[in-house]
Amino acid sequence: MRHFKTFIPSAEHDRWMAYPILSQTVADYLKKAVALVSDGGVFEGEVDTDFDSVLAIVRPAPALSADTLEYLTSQTSAVLRIKGEAIAVYGPASEVREAVAHEDYSAFDDVETPPGDAAYIADTESAYRAQELLRERINMQHLKNGVMLISPQTTHIAPDVTIGSGTVILPGCLLYSGTEIGSNCVIGPNCVLQQAFVGDGTTVNQTQMTESRVGKNSTVGPFCWIRPGCDIGSNVRIGDFVELKKAVIGNGTKVSHLTYIGDAEFGQRINVGCGTVVVNYDGKGKYKTTVGDDSFIGCNVNLVSPVNIGHDTFIAAGSTITDDVEPGAFAIARERQTTKPGWVEKRREAGKL
Repeated sequence: MRHFKTFIPSAEHDRWMAYPILSQTVADYLKKAVALVSDGGVFEGEVDTDFDSVLAIVRPAPALSADTLEYLTSQTSAVLRIKGEAIAVYGPASEVREAVAHEDYSAFDDVETPPGDAAYIADTESAYRAQELLRERINMQHLKNGVMLISPQTTHIAPDVTIGSGTVILPGCLLYSGTEIGSNCVIGPNCVLQQAFVGDGTTVNQTQMTESRVGKNSTVGPFCWIRPGCDIGSNVRIGDFVELKKAVIGNGTKVSHLTYIGDAEFGQRINVGCGTVVVNYDGKGKYKTTVGDDSFIGCNVNLVSPVNIGHDTFIAAGSTITDDVEPGAFAIARERQTTKPGWVEKRREAGKL
């Protein structure tokens, strides 16, 4: 008789538990399994501690086919009720017995997993094989749903990621857990999205986005870093080498290149010039800046937080703004230019050039 048990392993104790499989570690999957068990998804009973292997099944991760799930649940009285597809991950008990000594979650008895349908993980090599199995099955499901994967071999999609039909995923993309992508988008190449929301018709190019949202028909990238807490509207342009952090960007606003916006709220239809910096940190605290609708921010402008820029304002290039600007105003804060005619020739005649 083989005994199976769901458990939370110690990543420090078991090296293979920390190996990532489609952006999540084995430990992550197993924690989800235990949470599912805690919700009453498994029978109560004694657990035989002399087991050969450990097994966890958790949704949603399509490593097991529907037929296999039906087989597993029909062959045991320990029925773990699972909706949809699931993943099975199991490893040698000798490596995890100590880690699971304080757990009392039991699952399947007398169950043999069909060959090739579950991945046995004992080291990084077998973890890689499990990842490849998952990657292929997940990618094939998205292809069937109308998502175009240009290079499935280099595209890694977490099990719970949703992608709308008509979207194109270019090579080298990592789509982590919690990500939602709409229809008719273009993602990539070489994007990393984690807990990100991308609206319909939006293009995200060579960008890293974490815990943030972007609306419909916008463009992001290339080479952008969208840090946590950003809410980017629709019909927005976020160009190359732009970094955003806890930033709200209104509909129709353009942040075209070489810009940092942090702890700020920018309204709609704003033009943000190249080299604009929101100076949100004074070495101790971080402060907020707001910019009203229909404003124009010239190139190389510093907005020293906290500062409020009214709607329909014009900020001259090269300005460092430290005070609020009222709506409809023009603000310039830079040294006046000085030009000295003939200066170069005089310096040369004096032997100083």
